[in-house]
Amino acid sequence: MGTSSSSAGPKGGVAFDPPWLSEIDTEHKKIEKNDQDISCFRRFSTSRRYLGEYLKRGDISYLRKALGSYSQHGMGGATRLAHRMSYSSTIGAEFFSFLKNATTTDRFKNWIKQLHSEHLNIHEVADVVVSSIIQHGGSLDEESCRRSMSQALSDFMAENDADLTSLSENDIWTIIEKFICNEVFDRICIDIGRIFESKNYSVYDIIEKNKEIQDYLEMEISSQIVSIRLEKKVFDEIEMKSIIFNTIKNTFLVFEEYL
Repeated sequence: MGTSSSSAGPKGGVAFDPPWLSEIDTEHKKIEKNDQDISCFRRFSTSRRYLGEYLKRGDISYLRKALGSYSQHGMGGATRLAHRMSYSSTIGAEFFSFLKNATTTDRFKNWIKQLHSEHLNIHEVADVVVSSIIQHGGSLDEESCRRSMSQALSDFMAENDADLTSLSENDIWTIIEKFICNEVFDRICIDIGRIFESKNYSVYDIIEKNKEIQDYLEMEISSQIVSIRLEKKVFDEIEMKSIIFNTIKNTFLVFEEYL
C-alpha cells in the first residue's frame, strides 16, 4: 500500500488490548485473562531485528520469523492479534455484503452504474464506495480500513477493468483477500515499520521489499481463504466476520511455526 504511517509501535508494560476493543468484538472476546494480558517491554525488538535481516539479506526465512515474532511476542499470540484487528473483521464483513449486493440488488446496482456514468476514475469510485461503508470517525483503525478497502477496490478494478455490478463470486473473494492483506500489512507498518524509513536502504529497495512482503502475505491469506471456501459455499455477514477473524488468526499461527 505504501500509505500508512509507521511509529515506534505500542510500548511494553501495557495491556495488549485497548479498553474500547470489547465494544466492537463481542463474539471473539473470550480470551482467558492472565498475566499475559500485559505486554512485555521491548515487545517488538525481536521482530524488528528479523525484519532488518530480511531487508539486508532478502532471505524469506527472516521475514517469516519477523512475522511470527510480531504475532507471538509483540501482540500476545495469533488469537489476540486477530482480536486486536476486530474492527477489520467487522468492516470486512460489511464490505463483503456490499460487493454481493452490488451484483444482486437493483438499488445497489443502479447506484454503482450512476457512479460509472459520472466518468469517475477508479480511485474516485473506490473512495465513494468506501465512504458509503465507513461513514464516520477518524480513528487509527477506521483510517486503516479506509485505505485498505479503497486500495483493494482500485487495484482490482485496474487489474481487471472490472464493473462492480458484474463481479463473480471469485472476484468478490479476491477483493476481500486484498482487503485483509492490506489491513495486515498496514498494522505491521504501524507497529514495526519504522525500519522502512531507515537511510540504510534505498527507496527502490524499500518499495521492492514492501511489494514482496505484501505478495507473501496475500499468498498465505489466500491459502486460508481457499480452505474455508472448500468447506462451505454460501456465507452471510455474521459468518464473514468470523471468517476474516479466523483467516487473520490462522495466517499468523502459520508464521509462528517458523520460530
